[in-house]
Amino acid sequence: MLTPYQVALLIILIFVRSEQKRAKLSAKTVKILSKRKCLRVAFIKKLIAELDELGFTFVELESGGFGMLKTTALEGAPSVTVKKYLTEELRNIRKGKITFEQIEVELGFAFDFDDEIE
Repeated sequence: MLTPYQVALLIILIFVRSEQKRAKLSAKTVKILSKRKCLRVAFIKKLIAELDELGFTFVELESGGFGMLKTTALEGAPSVTVKKYLTEELRNIRKGKITFEQIEVELGFAFDFDDEIE
């Protein structure tokens, strides 16, 4: 088995050679690179930390596998600010005019527990 640092180097090598700005890696690819049959949480956490130290963002994807990008790719991203997007909402939260449940609905995060009972 390889160390998380060694696997991080191999993942970065694949990424750099692909010449992509962002990429997906399957869990199978990470298993092959690390010479592991099972990807344990402790190993993935260490791998994420190693990649972070080397300037890469590595996240587990909901659809399976992992996504990555060079962290500096975010340097030119537009800024989002409270002043531009939330000034009125924060005022209304303080006044009790907006609830976090309403925010969950707007974001599509609301979950109706009654649906699970049926």
